[in-house]
Amino acid sequence: MDILKGKRIQVRPLECEDLPFRVNFINDTRVSSTLGFDLPLSIGRTKVWYGKVIEDRTRKDFTIVDSCRGNVVGFCGLLNIKTDVRSAEVYIIIGDVSYWGKGFGRDAKKILTNYSFSELFLNKLYAYQADFNERSLKANKKLGWKLEGVLRDDILLGGKLHDRHVHSILQSEWDNDPIYQNV
Repeated sequence: MDILKGKRIQVRPLECEDLPFRVNFINDTRVSSTLGFDLPLSIGRTKVWYGKVIEDRTRKDFTIVDSCRGNVVGFCGLLNIKTDVRSAEVYIIIGDVSYWGKGFGRDAKKILTNYSFSELFLNKLYAYQADFNERSLKANKKLGWKLEGVLRDDILLGGKLHDRHVHSILQSEWDNDPIYQNV
């Protein structure tokens, strides 16, 4: 797969040399507060994980890079890709907190959505967000994703149960709104 390019970011396939960034980002409690990972993450465990997922056809993992500075700013991907119903779950992690609130996650979601519909020919994308992740919830709304429902007390984060919001978008909704076509 080629590098997917937006105005400010590039999304490229996850490589082994990206794993130290992934470990550092996820071990940052500001980042992991919405993720539900078993912490602390180690580079050894992450390499084992990478060895398993690199060949998994039901997922695609990417690295998000700032086009101007060349910095790795986060990770994103598609999980649970189902070719029969043409759907997948989207995840976005902006791990470099200096990039928070600047639209980099939203840009990554635009790129993944365009890629999923135009290259993978998926019909539906969905994502889960913790009830307190205001930035992610706001980005979904700006991009035209629809709230499908709320899973009550569905995830344990910081020792407390939280609701998770499920948002989705269909290819027909994305294609019919030209404002979302240019990343």
